[in-house]
Amino acid sequence: MHSDIITNWAAVLGVVFLIWLWARIHRKRQRLPPGPGIGIPILGHMHLLGPLPHRSIHKLSQKIGPIVFLRLGCRPTVIVSSPSLSREFLHDHDEAFAFRPTMEFGKLVFYDQGSACMQPDDPRWKAIRRMFAQEVLSPKSVLKYKNIRDDEVRILMQEIRCKAATGESIEIRTFANRWILNVMTRFLFSRRASGDELSEFPKVFKVLSELFAQPLIGDFVPYLRWLDPGGLRKRVKLQAKLMDAILENILAKRLQPHDSNEAPPADVLTVFLNFFGVSNNSSELGAVKACILEILTGSTDTTTAAVEWAMAELLCAPKLRLQTLQDELSAVVSAGQQVEESHFNSLPYLQAVIKETLRLHPSVPLLLPHLARDPIEIAGFLLPEHTRLFVNVWAIGRDENVWEAAHEFRPERFLPGGSASDVTLVGGQSYQLMPFGYGRRGCPGSHLAVTMVSLLVANLVHNFTWSSSLSNIPDDEVMGMSNMLAKPFTASPIIR
Repeated sequence: MHSDIITNWAAVLGVVFLIWLWARIHRKRQRLPPGPGIGIPILGHMHLLGPLPHRSIHKLSQKIGPIVFLRLGCRPTVIVSSPSLSREFLHDHDEAFAFRPTMEFGKLVFYDQGSACMQPDDPRWKAIRRMFAQEVLSPKSVLKYKNIRDDEVRILMQEIRCKAATGESIEIRTFANRWILNVMTRFLFSRRASGDELSEFPKVFKVLSELFAQPLIGDFVPYLRWLDPGGLRKRVKLQAKLMDAILENILAKRLQPHDSNEAPPADVLTVFLNFFGVSNNSSELGAVKACILEILTGSTDTTTAAVEWAMAELLCAPKLRLQTLQDELSAVVSAGQQVEESHFNSLPYLQAVIKETLRLHPSVPLLLPHLARDPIEIAGFLLPEHTRLFVNVWAIGRDENVWEAAHEFRPERFLPGGSASDVTLVGGQSYQLMPFGYGRRGCPGSHLAVTMVSLLVANLVHNFTWSSSLSNIPDDEVMGMSNMLAKPFTASPIIR
């Protein structure tokens, strides 16, 4: 009996050794990038990701190198963590990696991946992206809706003044998120998210954001798509149904018969309806809803996170930095007045603060995945078909080989004469700072994002003096649609 057990275990170990040896030989023959080993059956290397994949992968890359190969379920995946490799993948081989992998969340929430972000690289996607870039998110289009942002800043500043008058502290995240949602819903369909008609909208959107970061098993192991551990898929479908009802109501009211002499509202929904040629019962209603959701998801949590990180860094950094920004603002904008977008060119330190915030705390630390449909030779490696690509911009932003004092908040590095004075945030070729990605899959809303973050941070700093009980930013983060502090950052405003 005892000898049989030993024999069985020896056979098992022998099989495991042969599998391990075959995998090593097969990897060498394939010329794959280095990785952490074979992985476990079915799940591959998914167990290595943890709740904060950008940090887990960063630790792996410190041991393995700036390019890491993983199998996430049955999906071959490459993660790069250096500016040079990012340029090679996103610039030199942009066309090969111009596809998006099919994602379960996109199918369930974004109307079978009907948005510009989720669609494959085909003529329809190119037309939708062109519409986004030229008619919705271009600098000219963003400027057209400036009055909405200014109006919502005025409302928000008044709310915070009321809190300051009673000595209350506030959660930066809550106020920033409400401001951004109101701006974006007025921009999209001429209604405030805080209004009675959209009272459920912020709640549903918040839940969807939290669910976004949780992996659906079908993304990695398609043949187990039917499994729903923890009921995650069921919850996503429920929230998607609630969001669809809200969007359906908005569209139904917009498409109601109206006086032919009455001009349609000058908002983005009108642009979408005209582009897709939508009328009642149109098959393109789903595409309109998907585009609305894409702009909301791409702007709301990401901008909220950037504002919260910026304020936390300014209040926890040496007071000199907050004072420097306040002095710059006071020299350009009178006391009690709102900072406006026309002031930005005269505010280099503000621009440096935003760059430094997004360097240390990119809202999307792992850029959304790219997909190479065909095998490709790149960086000396041969990648199989359907390889997924992630760029760890969080790791690049903290690379001591790229940045001087990489882990310190030093906006001065971006000022004239600083070590990173030539690094651009939007519209350049600075692969060491790319929170919005690059290439044909780069974020088309980068100009709007930087405008909104800059406008809100500038007005918060110019109109109030802030105090916080924290002297250092907590290291805890949480992932949703963007990377945020695990606990909302709280500070007390005092009217200046």
